[in-house]
Amino acid sequence: MQSDETGTTEDTQKRHVAVLSIHALYDTRITNHIRTLAAAGHRVTYINMSCIGKLTDPDIIDSINLIRREQSPVVGINPLSLRRLHQWFFDQARQTNADLFHIHDPLLLPLIPKLCALQRPVVFDAHEHYTRFPGLLGTVYRWWYRTKLPSASAVVGVSDSTVPAIDAPSIVVPNYQSSRDFDAATNQGVNETIRVTYFGDLHTENRDVAGMIDIAKHVLASRDDVSFSIGGKLGGPEYDRLLAMFNELHERHGDRFRWLGIMERQQVVDETANADIGMLLLSPMCMNIEGASPNKVFEYLACGAAMLCTDCFVIADRIRDRAGVLFPVGVDAKTVANTIIELAADRIQLAEMKAASAEIGQDYKWESVAPRYLELYERVLG
Repeated sequence: MQSDETGTTEDTQKRHVAVLSIHALYDTRITNHIRTLAAAGHRVTYINMSCIGKLTDPDIIDSINLIRREQSPVVGINPLSLRRLHQWFFDQARQTNADLFHIHDPLLLPLIPKLCALQRPVVFDAHEHYTRFPGLLGTVYRWWYRTKLPSASAVVGVSDSTVPAIDAPSIVVPNYQSSRDFDAATNQGVNETIRVTYFGDLHTENRDVAGMIDIAKHVLASRDDVSFSIGGKLGGPEYDRLLAMFNELHERHGDRFRWLGIMERQQVVDETANADIGMLLLSPMCMNIEGASPNKVFEYLACGAAMLCTDCFVIADRIRDRAGVLFPVGVDAKTVANTIIELAADRIQLAEMKAASAEIGQDYKWESVAPRYLELYERVLG
């Protein structure tokens, strides 16, 4: 039997997989997952509560049935809203008559026993350490891990430490980046104006948003050969104040500080491919990524950007002091700003970091881990 590019064999039975998630379609992991299934010839139904993002791949778009709400609801842990949320997902999933259900969001954990009752395998995908979330949300996730997750047919994690410990088949699928997104990206040398970027989650419980603003303020006041571009979904109790600060920085510095807001995936790729330095600075409240494999790290590697990141992720030892500088969580903004200033003054060191990032990135390709999903499905479907 001959293997194709996804790692499956020619006579592998094609399946109908229903993927369930609250995540927006710009979530790289989910996009790569459904791309992999469609490319392997499987039917895919993506049941998605968010109205943000769209499918753009012309070669697979016709093989993916996208079911979503026209308007994204506000999702919290209010019992009534959760009940409505779970009922909507269950109704959509039941109507698909899929061979297998794959859940990508911890808020959907209560669906696992109900979906199993339909006599179909259910796979849960853990992107982070959900049981380390702070406050009430973490308490709820820990309870669901104990009471709902054991019914799952199989589990997936982004690293060894994130794979849920239940008596079921399991695999690790890290958040590597797809070659189709980044192979055309060229990021050689250092730009005349050093470009510092961050595009992604900007909720204040997860990212040090105020710290990034302070870093930009300090650097922009110190050097005129550095620019910042920041985008993503801003959230948290300080939303209005932080948004005003982003806009104020743009008004003061023009194109040297760009606030881009929510971005399409291709724009993230294009912007990151032109970056010299990529940031990923976590909030002290964000304990759920430690030991995981954040998408952002692998995007920077795929694009060959030097990294200034919180020192917590699974391949940090490969990055530290070679492809970037890593900091403890809660690092003072001025420390990071001074590092950028030093790199701006030493273009040779910055170029060496970028080259090391691109070299290391060759070892982390989505195509190398994607077949694990397909192999797991064959295992649980038997």
